[in-house]
Amino acid sequence: MSKNQKPPMENGTQNPEGKERQVLFSERQRFRQTWLWVLLLGVNVSLVWRAYEQIYVGHLPNGGQLLGAGVGILGSALVFCCRLETTIREDGIYVRLLSGKTGERI
Repeated sequence: MSKNQKPPMENGTQNPEGKERQVLFSERQRFRQTWLWVLLLGVNVSLVWRAYEQIYVGHLPNGGQLLGAGVGILGSALVFCCRLETTIREDGIYVRLLSGKTGERI
């Protein structure tokens, strides 16, 4: 880095012209609300119960209920692992939906 060039701000980034964009507000959210998990638990219990009835109570299994239960459980796991990052900078609002601790974009 040359003497005339100063390092980017700790809470900002540089645009193509080299001007710094200051972060005005930043927030991270995780989907941990009680009402959301009660709703997802109710849906998953219903789907698993229907799959159980289809297999063990004498109905012919066609795989539809099993697929529904699997999708419901995987969807709940995805919601559990995701986080939402919102950043407001001078030039706009940036929203990212990330999965897991590694920060992979979805």
